[in-house]
Amino acid sequence: MIISQIKYFKMKKIFSLSLLFLLVLTSQSTSKSLPPGSGTSVPANILILLDRTFSMNWPANVGSGGNKMKEPMAVIQDPTHGHYWVAELDNGGIVAWNDTPNRYAPYGKINSVSANGCRTSHPWGAFGGSNSRNYRDNVVNMEEYNGMLYMAHLKNDNPSYSLVSQLDPRTTTRLDTTRPNADRFCVEQVTRQNFGSNHLAIDIQGDLLYAMGGGQNGTGNAYFWVKDLSINDDFKNNTNWACSTNFSTGNNYLISGTSSDLHTASKFVTAITADSNNDYLYVANSNDSKIWSFKVTNGCVSETKTAAFVNPCGESHGLVTDPNDATILYSAGTYTHEICKIKVSNGNIVSLIDKNGIADAFEPSVPGKLYLMEPRSISFNQTDELVVANRGRLEVVILNKNLEFQRVFGLSGVSKLRGAVEAIKSVVADSALTEGAQFGLGLWSHKDTAGYDGWNTLKDQGLPCNTKNCLVVKIDDQGANKIYQYLQKPISLFRATHANAFSRMADEYFNHGTDSPKDNSIPCQVNYVIVIGDGGWGTGHDEAERTMKRLANNGIKSIMVAFGNEILSNASALNKFNEIAAVGQSPYTASIQALTAEDLKTELSLVIATITSENLSYTAPAITGSISTGNNLYQAQFDYFPTREWEGKLKKVKVEDLVASKTTGVAPTPIWQAEEQLLSPNLRKIWTSLEGLPSNLNNFSSTNANTIHTKLFQLTGNNLRDYHNDSGSLTGVGRCGINGSNVASVQDGVLDDAAGLINFLRGEDYFDYDGDCDLTEKRVSAISGNKHYLADIYNSQIVLVGKPSADTAFINSNQESFFRDKKGYKAWSDSLHSRKEVIYAGANNGILHAFDADTGQELWGFVPPLLGGNLAIQMNPGLNKAAGGGSVPIYGVDGSPIVHDMYFKKPGATGEAWHSILMVPYGRGGAGFSVLDVTNPSAPEHLYSILNHAGTVYRSDHEGKIYKYKYDGSNYGLYNFEEIIKVNDNFANNPSVAQTCNNLGNTSCYQGDTLTIKNVVNIDPSADIKIYLDGNDVTGSTTTTQSGPDLIVKLGSNITFSADETSGHTSNNVGITIVNPMPAAGVEYDYRYLGDTMSSPRIFRLPNNGAGDAQDEDDIYVAVMGGGLGAPFIGSNLLVINMENGKILRQIDIPDLPLNGIANAVPATPIVITPDQTLKANYRGALVYVNDLEGKITKVNLTNMIDDRAQVGSPTPISLYDTTTIFSANSTSSNNRYMYHGMEAAIGGDTNNLWLFSGTGNYRNLNDTGVANPNDVDNLLIGVKDKNFPNYKNLTSITIDDLTKCKDTTNDTSGANCPQSADLGWYIKLEPDATSERRKVTAEPTISNGKVYFPVYKPAASSQCALGSAFVCGVDDECGTNNSSLLGTNPSVHATEKCFNVGDGALSKIVVFDNNLFANIAGETNAVSGPKDLMIIESLLGDVTGLRLDWRENF
Repeated sequence: MIISQIKYFKMKKIFSLSLLFLLVLTSQSTSKSLPPGSGTSVPANILILLDRTFSMNWPANVGSGGNKMKEPMAVIQDPTHGHYWVAELDNGGIVAWNDTPNRYAPYGKINSVSANGCRTSHPWGAFGGSNSRNYRDNVVNMEEYNGMLYMAHLKNDNPSYSLVSQLDPRTTTRLDTTRPNADRFCVEQVTRQNFGSNHLAIDIQGDLLYAMGGGQNGTGNAYFWVKDLSINDDFKNNTNWACSTNFSTGNNYLISGTSSDLHTASKFVTAITADSNNDYLYVANSNDSKIWSFKVTNGCVSETKTAAFVNPCGESHGLVTDPNDATILYSAGTYTHEICKIKVSNGNIVSLIDKNGIADAFEPSVPGKLYLMEPRSISFNQTDELVVANRGRLEVVILNKNLEFQRVFGLSGVSKLRGAVEAIKSVVADSALTEGAQFGLGLWSHKDTAGYDGWNTLKDQGLPCNTKNCLVVKIDDQGANKIYQYLQKPISLFRATHANAFSRMADEYFNHGTDSPKDNSIPCQVNYVIVIGDGGWGTGHDEAERTMKRLANNGIKSIMVAFGNEILSNASALNKFNEIAAVGQSPYTASIQALTAEDLKTELSLVIATITSENLSYTAPAITGSISTGNNLYQAQFDYFPTREWEGKLKKVKVEDLVASKTTGVAPTPIWQAEEQLLSPNLRKIWTSLEGLPSNLNNFSSTNANTIHTKLFQLTGNNLRDYHNDSGSLTGVGRCGINGSNVASVQDGVLDDAAGLINFLRGEDYFDYDGDCDLTEKRVSAISGNKHYLADIYNSQIVLVGKPSADTAFINSNQESFFRDKKGYKAWSDSLHSRKEVIYAGANNGILHAFDADTGQELWGFVPPLLGGNLAIQMNPGLNKAAGGGSVPIYGVDGSPIVHDMYFKKPGATGEAWHSILMVPYGRGGAGFSVLDVTNPSAPEHLYSILNHAGTVYRSDHEGKIYKYKYDGSNYGLYNFEEIIKVNDNFANNPSVAQTCNNLGNTSCYQGDTLTIKNVVNIDPSADIKIYLDGNDVTGSTTTTQSGPDLIVKLGSNITFSADETSGHTSNNVGITIVNPMPAAGVEYDYRYLGDTMSSPRIFRLPNNGAGDAQDEDDIYVAVMGGGLGAPFIGSNLLVINMENGKILRQIDIPDLPLNGIANAVPATPIVITPDQTLKANYRGALVYVNDLEGKITKVNLTNMIDDRAQVGSPTPISLYDTTTIFSANSTSSNNRYMYHGMEAAIGGDTNNLWLFSGTGNYRNLNDTGVANPNDVDNLLIGVKDKNFPNYKNLTSITIDDLTKCKDTTNDTSGANCPQSADLGWYIKLEPDATSERRKVTAEPTISNGKVYFPVYKPAASSQCALGSAFVCGVDDECGTNNSSLLGTNPSVHATEKCFNVGDGALSKIVVFDNNLFANIAGETNAVSGPKDLMIIESLLGDVTGLRLDWRENF
C-alpha cells in the first residue's frame, strides 16, 4: 500500500525516539543495591584476610584416610614395582601412587628414616638436627637410578639446608609395610653458602648424576658436580666424580669467579637435563627465561655455554629429553601452563614442534583438552610416556610424546591456597558483586610483625609487609581490581598460624588515624572483616576474640570462614573459629564452612551478597517500570529486604483515576494487581529450555530437580548449599530435620535443596521465612501477611504485546513497511487479530513473566536456562536462623524486553514466515539475553540464549543444548613489570641506593618507556591487549611485542616509578589486560566483551552488503545494543547481532579517550533512526547514535549509503560499520560527568535539525560518596544537533566538538541566549555556583511538545545516609531555555533551585500522557494529595507533537 508524501509530512513536526515507559533505575550488585536515592548508597567496606600458612598448600578435601595428593613437585616411576614416587610440597612426603587405579600404592608414604643410614653424623656440623636429614621437605627434582631415589631439596625458611639427598626404598620387606622406614639415607652437601634464592636442580642421564645450584639473587657461590653412579651409587663424600678435570678452583664442585656462563647459569637454574647421549646439558635459566646449553665431554661440562635460546614455554621448572632421541627436548612452562616439544641440534633450538596446555584450575582434562596449572617437573615412565607434576591442580598428568592427554592420577582438585585465590578472584572480578562494596586484602600467619603502621604509597602495600603478614591492598574504590592483579602472582607461605595475626591487622587498620576506611560521620556505612583460614591456631586465640569483639562493638563486624577438611574434621579447631564468629555481630553467628574450592567460591559470593544487602536505612516501597497504553497505566513496584526475596507488585490503573486523586485525595483502585492473581505454586506454568527435560510449559518443577540441578544450577560454578539437613543443630540448618521438626523432605546433601529451590521459585516457602518449618506452604508478604510470591520487577521495563500491528503504509522502498507489505504482513496480522494483549516483565527471581493484560493472570513464566547458576546464589545456610530462614536477594531477568515482528526461517521450520520475536536482556542478572518466539503467547518457544560469564561464553540453542566456549584472559599491574621489580629490589636491599630516575635498573627509580612482563602465557596473535596509564586507555599509542614468553610493552611516553617514597618523584601506574581469542567452535558467538546488558536492544533490517546495496530481500534482522557494564575493557562497544541465530555480525568498539580517568563502557540504549521514522532518512538500514560512560556521542553508519553526500567538493566514500564521534561533554572522573542513561532525539520544529538530548551524573554513586573533591562535581543537561543528518560524515580527522561549540544557557529563562545556526547546541550547568551541591540526572530525558524534561537528583546536605531531593527540569528543546519555573513554585527550602522540586528521593524516566507528567519516585512526592509514590504534574505548553515513535515494540 502506498500513501502520499503530503499526508506523511502533515503527521509530524517533532518526533521522539523514546518509549512511553518509565525507565528503571540501574544498579550493579548481585546482592541488589537499593534503588538510588531511596536509602543509603554508601558502599560497604570489606577487608578479606587470607591465611598464608604452609598448610594452605594442602588439598581442601583430603578425603578418607588422607588418600589425596598434596601439591606435586616431582614425580618418577619406580622401575621394579611400577608405581610412581611423588614428592609433595612442604612436608607432604615422598608418596607412592598408582595411576590405575588412582590411589595410594600399598606402600603408602615414606616419612621417616632409620638411624643406620650411610651417615650417622650430619654432613656439616653447624647445620645439624632433623633439618639436615629431613628428606621430606621441599623436594623440587627427583630422579631414579637402579631403584634408588635422588632428590633436590629447597628450604624456603632456611636456605642453608638446601641439599641433594639419596633414598633407598628397594628393600621388599620395607615396601610391603604401610608406613615404611627407608633402608638407607645419604646426604651430599651442595652448598655451604647463602642459597636463599633456591636455585637447585638435578638430572640423571645414563650413569651420570648432574647437580647444579647457586646463591641468592645471582650472588654468592655457584656449585656444579657430575658423579658417575656406576662407580658408587651412594655418592659418599668426595668420591665417584665423573670428570677428572677440576674447575678453575681445583675443586670438583665449586665454580669460582663470576664471569663463566656455567657460574651464571648455576645461580638462576630451575631445571636441567642432559640429552640421551650425554653430549649436551640443557639448563633452564629463570633470569632470562631461556634455555642455556653446555657441551659435555666424557662427563666434563664446559664452563662456556654453547647457546642460549628463548624457551617457548617461558620459565621452566621441568626439562627432559626423549630417551630415544637426543634431538627432542620437552619443557614445562610453569607460568605459561603449557608443555613444549622442541627440536634441538648441537645444543641449539631448531624449531618448536608443538605445545599443549590450557590454563585452568578446575576443568577436568579429557582427550583433546589438556588443562595445566603450574606444571613442574617432567619425566618419562617405563613405557615412554611423559609424566608431568601438575602442581596447581594437585595431580600428575600422563601424556604421549605428541603431548596428547592420556590419563591423570592424584586429586581432581586444587590446593586450598589455589582454591582461595580463585574464589577471591571470582568475587572481585564480578561487577555484580563489587558494585555495593569496596575491598581490601591482607595476608596473615604469625603474630610477629602483625598489625598496621601505615601505607607505603610507592610500594602500594601496608607497613609492615613481609613473608608473615602484609596488608597488600587497602580498601578503596579500586580495591577489587587491585586484588585481582595482586592474585595473579604467587603467594609465599609461612610456618605458623596465630589468631592474633589477623586480629591485630584488622584492629590497627580500621582504627588507624588517617588510613582507616571507616568514616564515623556516615552512620549507615557497613564495615566487615572476612577471615579465611584452614586450621586451628595454637597462639593468640583469647586476644583475637577480645579484639574482634571490640571491633564489632565499634561497627566493624567479622565473618569467619573455615576452609578445608582439616579444620572441618577438627572439633577443637572449628570451635575456635566459631567462638570468634560468635562475637563478630554478623548474620553468621558461627563460622562458615567450605569443604572444597568450589564451596569457598560459592560461600564468598553469598557472604558478599549478604553484606551489600545490609545497608538498608528503611524499607519504603520503590516503583520501577511503568507503561501507559490507552487510558491505563501499568505500574511496577516492590518492597525490599536485606535477607529475603524482594516483593514485587504489578498493577493496572486508569490514568484518569490517578489524575483525579490529586484533587480528591482518594487513592485509585487498581483494575488488577498481578501478585494477587498468581495461582497456587503447583498450578503455575513455569518452564525453561533444557536438553533432557520434557518440552512443555511446566518442566521447571521439582520432578526434574536432578537434571535442573546438574545442568543449570551448577552451570557457572555456583554450588548449591545444604540449606536444610538432618545433621545440623536446632539453631541452624538442622532445625527442620531430624534434630528439629523432622520434616520428611529434609535430607543431608543438596538434592532436597535443589527441589526446594525450584519450589521456592514457584512460590513455596522453602527458605522458611516464617520459621514454622512448613517448607511447602505458600509464601506470604512480610508486610501484608497475604499470599505473595511475585519477585521484584526492578530494572526491567515491562512491554505490552497485542495483535501484530506494525505499519505497512510505505512511501519508498527503503522503509521496513515496504518489506512488510511485500511479504504479506497484513494478511498474517489479520489472522492474529484476536491475539490477546500480554504484559512481559522480567523479575529478579530469574523468571520472565507473561501476564494477561486484561485480567492480570499469569499465563506462564520462563526461566532462561543460562541464568540457572544465578539462582543458586540465593541459598545461604548462614541465613537459616532459629527464628526463621532467609535468602540472598539476586538479580535475575533484570533487563528490558523488546519485541519485533520478523520474517525469517526459524530453527526447525520448513520455510520463512512471520513471527513475533521477544528479545530479553538480563540486565544486572548477567551479560546475556534470551530470544523467544511469542507469536502464540499460549505456546512460546525458546530460540536461543547467550551469556558471557567468567571467561566463558555460554550458548543455548532451540533444543536446549548448552555450548561452552572458554577463552583465557589475564590482568597485569605495575608490580608485574620487571623494571619495577628491579628498582623495588634495589631499594629493599639498599635503602641508600641512588634516587636518580633512569632506565638502567641501578637506582630506586625507573624512568623509561619500556616495560617487561616475564612468562606471560604465550599470547595468541589475535589476542586483544589493552594498556592503561593512570587509568586511561593508551593502547593506541603503545606497541607490544613478544620476546619468547616475555611481553615487551613500549609506551608512547616515559613513565616514572620510584620505590623510595622520600625521593619526591611522582609515580605513574600502568595496567594491562589481555584477552585471548574465542575457540574456533565459538568464533561466531564472540561475546567476550559483552558486559551486564543494561542497554535495551533496538531491532531493524540491515542492508548486509553495505554501501550501494540495492537488494532488500537478503537484508538481515539485527539487534544493536550497547556493550553494557563490566570490568575495564568490557562493554565499551556496540554489538550488531544477527537476530535469526544470535551470531555476532560486528563488534563496533567505542574508543576510550585518554587522560580522563574513566574506563569507558556503553550502558545506554542506542538511538536508531530508520526511514520508517522520518522521510529525511534517504537510505536503507539505520543511523545509530549512542552515548557512552565518558560523555561522548558516537554516530554509526548501518546504512547502504555510498558516500557522505558532501555539498561542497567531492563526496567521500563511506562504509558499513563506519563510526565517528560527534560530541564530547569533556567528562572526567573529577567532574563526574558520566553518561549512564540513554538519549532522547527529535527533529527540531524550528531548525529542522536532528537534536539529541542527554544529561550526566554518576548514577552508581548518587550521593558521590568518597569523591575526593566534591566541589569538582559539575554535571550538565545537554542538547546538541547533528548538522550532517540525514547524511553520514566521518569526523575522525577533525577535533571532537565539545562544550566550547555550544551555548551556555544555564541562567537563561527568556530565550535570549538561544543557540544560533553555527552553534552545536546548548548546555545547562547543574552547578552554577562555586560550591558544588552535586546535582545529577537519574534517567534519560523525555521530550514532548517542544520541551525536554530531565529528572534531577540533589544529594542531602545533612548526611550521606539521608534522602536527597527530586527535581524536574523543563527545558526548551532547541533553545535550551530553562522553563522549570512554569511547572510550579518551589517550597521555601528550595526557593533558589533552578528546577522544580517534586519530593524526596530519585525519579525514574518521565512519561507524558494527556498533558501530565508521570514519574515514579524512590521516596515520596511532596504533593498535598494523590499518590506519594508517583509524581503527577501538568506538562508545559509548547509545540504540537503529531507523532511519537515507539522503539521497543513495532506496533
